[in-house]
Amino acid sequence: MAYVKLRKIKSSLKKALDYIEDPKKTDGQILVTGFQVNPTMASVEFKMTELMAQDMVGDYSRCGSGSPTLAYHMIQSFAPWDKLTPERAHELGQKWANEILDGRFEYVISTHVNKGHIHNHVIFNSVSFVDYKKFHIYNDVEQIDKISNKICENAGLHFTKERQGISARNYKEWAHWKAGTSWKAAMQHSINQAIKKTSDYESFKKELEKDGIEILEGARITFHAKGVESKNGRAAKCRGDRIGVDYTKERILERLSEPNKNASSHNEPLPSPEPFYDKWEARRENIKAIKEMASALTTLRSENIEHVGAIDEQLEALLRRASELKSEIQLLITEGKKYKDISKYLLSYSEFLPVRMEADRLSGAERKKFVNSFSHASELSMFDYAAKQLNALGIDPSMGVTKALQKVEKQDERIATLTAALREVERRVEGVRATKKLFMERQANRHPRPQPSPDELKRAPLSERISAAKKKVAKDKRKRAAESKESQERER
Repeated sequence: MAYVKLRKIKSSLKKALDYIEDPKKTDGQILVTGFQVNPTMASVEFKMTELMAQDMVGDYSRCGSGSPTLAYHMIQSFAPWDKLTPERAHELGQKWANEILDGRFEYVISTHVNKGHIHNHVIFNSVSFVDYKKFHIYNDVEQIDKISNKICENAGLHFTKERQGISARNYKEWAHWKAGTSWKAAMQHSINQAIKKTSDYESFKKELEKDGIEILEGARITFHAKGVESKNGRAAKCRGDRIGVDYTKERILERLSEPNKNASSHNEPLPSPEPFYDKWEARRENIKAIKEMASALTTLRSENIEHVGAIDEQLEALLRRASELKSEIQLLITEGKKYKDISKYLLSYSEFLPVRMEADRLSGAERKKFVNSFSHASELSMFDYAAKQLNALGIDPSMGVTKALQKVEKQDERIATLTAALREVERRVEGVRATKKLFMERQANRHPRPQPSPDELKRAPLSERISAAKKKVAKDKRKRAAESKESQERER
C-alpha cells in the first residue's frame, strides 16, 4: 500500500505544476494527465475557475487569516518491491484522485519514475468547477489515506510506511476482556499455560506455537498471534513488557526455572469487573435494541411495507430511483460544463481585455516592461488563452456573458434540487437496509447454528477461540435485547 501526503499551495502554482510535469521525471510527459483541464495550461484554467466562482458566489478568497489556498498537492508513494509498472501506478493514482474529488475539482496527475520508487503527484484546484465551493481539509488527510489503502489493497500492494494508531480507551479494553474477545488477554493466558507446562525456553516457544503464537526475538521479545488482527486491523503483536512486567524474556526465564510455578499466582484469573460496568452495559444494550426496533417500525410505516417479503421489493425500487437521479445529475453536470467553460472564457476575456489593449498600445521598452511584469503577465496569459478557446468553440468574444451565466445558474439550481432528492432517497435506502438486517438477525436467532463444545474450544488455536468468543457475545447481546423487549411489552 502507498504512503500519502497532502499539502497546500498558496503561491507559485505554476512552478508546482511545472515541477510535477517535468518531462525528465514523467517519461517525456507521457505519464501526465489532466481532468477537465489542459495540463500545460492548468494554472491559467485554475485561475479562470476561481474568477468564475467569484462572479457566481462572491469573493471569499480573503476569508480567514493568511494567504488564500490556490490548490492542493497530494503525493502517493509506492513501495519499491511492489513491482508496479509506471502505467499501472498512473491508473491507480487516477482512481485515487477520482474517488477523493468526486469529479468536482480540476486536477493534473503525473507519475514520477526518476527515483527508486514510483510515486504520483496530484495537484487539484481549491475551487470546484461544479458548485464553486472550496475544498475543505478538516479530516481529509486520514480520509485520502484510507482511500489510497483500499485501492492499493485491492491491487495487492504493500505498505511503504505504517501510521501510528490511537491507543484504546480503558473501557474498551475492559469490554474486550470481559467479552473474551481481547487477544492480549488470550495471549497472556496462553503464555502462563505454556510456562506451566515447560521448564526451558525452547520447549516454551514450541508450546506457544501449538497455540498459534510465535516469539519475535530482538532487544525485547515480541509475541505475535498468527491469524488474529488487532482493533485497527493490523497484525496482533505485542512486546512482552507491554503485557506486564512478568512477560519480559528475563522474567519468563526466571518463571520457567521456578520449582513451584504450577502454584504461581500468574495462572489465577483476573478479578471480576466492577458491577457498575455490568449494569451499564446491559442497560446500554437494551436501549440500543429498543431504538433499533423503533426505527425499523417507523421505516416500515413510512415506506408502506406491510410484510417482510416487501422489504426487498422496496429496496430495489429505491436503488433504481437513486441510480436514475445519479444519471440525471451526471448528464446535467456534463452539459453544464460546456456553458461554464464558455462563461469562464467570456469573463476572463472581458476582464482582461483592457490589459491586452494597453499592451498593444505600448511599444519598445515600455511594452516589454508592461508585459513582463508579474501581474500583467498572468492576466495576459489568461486573456490569450480565453480568446483561443472561444475561437475554437466558435463563440463571438463580443457576445455578452449574461445569457451564458443565466443558463449556468438554471442548471445549478436543477442539480441542487436533484442532489437533495438523491440524498433523501439514499437516507431511505439506509433505513430499509437496517430494517432488513434487523429482521434477518431475529430470524437467525430462531434457528441458531450448533456451537463448538468447551473442549473443542480449548484445543482450537487462539484465532478460532477469539472468533468463537465474538460470536457468543453477539448472540448474548441479541438475546438480552429480545428479553428486554418482551419484558417491556408485558409491563404495558
